[in-house]
Amino acid sequence: MPIKPAESLENPGGRLVFLDALRVFALLGVIMIHVTGWILEEHFGDFPLSTWLVADVFNSCVRASVPLFVMISGALLLGKSEPLWDFFRKRFSKILIPFFLYGLLYLGFRWFDEGTPFSVLTIFRSFRRQEVFFHLWFVYLIVKLYLVTPLIRFVLRYLSRKHLFLILAFWLLTETIFPFIGVWKGTYLGGYLGYFLLGHYLRNSDFLATMKGLLYFICAAAYGFTVFAVYAAAARPDWPNQILSSAAAPHTLLFAGSLFLIFKNGSWTHSPILTLASDLSYEAYLAHALFNQYMRALFGEYLVGNPVTGMLLYFLSTAVLTYLFVFSYKQLFRAFSFSRAQRETTL
Repeated sequence: MPIKPAESLENPGGRLVFLDALRVFALLGVIMIHVTGWILEEHFGDFPLSTWLVADVFNSCVRASVPLFVMISGALLLGKSEPLWDFFRKRFSKILIPFFLYGLLYLGFRWFDEGTPFSVLTIFRSFRRQEVFFHLWFVYLIVKLYLVTPLIRFVLRYLSRKHLFLILAFWLLTETIFPFIGVWKGTYLGGYLGYFLLGHYLRNSDFLATMKGLLYFICAAAYGFTVFAVYAAAARPDWPNQILSSAAAPHTLLFAGSLFLIFKNGSWTHSPILTLASDLSYEAYLAHALFNQYMRALFGEYLVGNPVTGMLLYFLSTAVLTYLFVFSYKQLFRAFSFSRAQRETTL
């Protein structure tokens, strides 16, 4: 039988609260990755070891954030049935319009800060070559996944849970295990297509639902190995760094899968603040890199003497300013739209 959606997880408003919570966690995780990632990417030894290790500990605990974003999309989209035009119209209007607006903002920032040429031609080239700003690669990935979503939905209608499990097992071998042991390199959208399917599968199954202790153990073990892998990849340049830090690495897969199930099996209640934070998460993702640039300059001097305090303040400042910025301009836009509608009704 084809897989049926697990609607029992929804609140009365029809939202999956655990996915709202997971989306906010993933967004905050991405911010933490960018708060600490530049330290890890510097040549090993350029920072005091204590600072570098604190960055490793913080960075590793959220390394699964991008795979979680993709799993959330799979969990929400692949079980639905809707006309093809409606799907593309709704998804791409929400994704592409903010993306282009923020892309222009970042290109303007680079022109002001770095002197990068700013013309119609350079704007077109930057978007085409995915060179607008470092974090926007994720939007290109999401667009590719959306393009294949209708086809995947069609195929899933005729697949049983067992068939989907076998497909995921094949993905595990070809995108995770084989690249890790050096047999071959993965090819399917960097392994993210498997996460897309995995989110759908885990949402609609009872996998390890009664074994919470095992889930916490897997999560902790995957996190511990991630801390080690990041350190080993930096301390031993001769090791396969790309495999250790890949999104499809075995420890990242176990980390993302166990976190998804821990959130799914948790006890969640509807919260307006959580719903709002979840709804703002995409545009917060687009906006956060700009605040990250300025907060790095502000808190950089604290990262050596007080790495824990410095990184936490750096992270919290970036996250709070990002959410306040997105919330404020969306409120202004709604107020403007409302006043405009009122004027039109009185004419």
